[in-house]
Amino acid sequence: MATLDRPWVAEAMAAPPVEQIQLLVTATARIHARVSPVLEVVRSAAAVDPEIAELWQTNIGQRHAVMATFAGALAAKTTLRNGMDALRAADILLAILAPEAYHLLVRERGWSEESWQSWAADALVRQLLPDQDTLAQAPAGRPAKDDHRSSQR
Repeated sequence: MATLDRPWVAEAMAAPPVEQIQLLVTATARIHARVSPVLEVVRSAAAVDPEIAELWQTNIGQRHAVMATFAGALAAKTTLRNGMDALRAADILLAILAPEAYHLLVRERGWSEESWQSWAADALVRQLLPDQDTLAQAPAGRPAKDDHRSSQR
């Protein structure tokens, strides 16, 4: 079943921004717990086999398409940090939720799945959502710009 057709996706898409991120991270952790060892083999083999390299690039493209859908839903609910667009948000989701990051931290560095989830959710909230202090100071209906951070990070 395609990721976007899974039942948890509708729940996540309908959730408020922070909860949407948390639901996405939780589901990603469940998926990575099952498939990250296989994806690590595919990623490694891509360096020496052109057909597997093409498969790996297809996988990255598919994961990015899923993240773009989530980023678009997030951007429809709230202004993203520093006026970031949904495509950049999708790139950040792709990087932080990459199976490579999960594999490195959980399988190689010994983090618990709960620690990875906490880190990933915190990183995504900090990278994608406006500061709550910034929102509190903004005029009604219009979030203030967070001038002390660059959107090009």
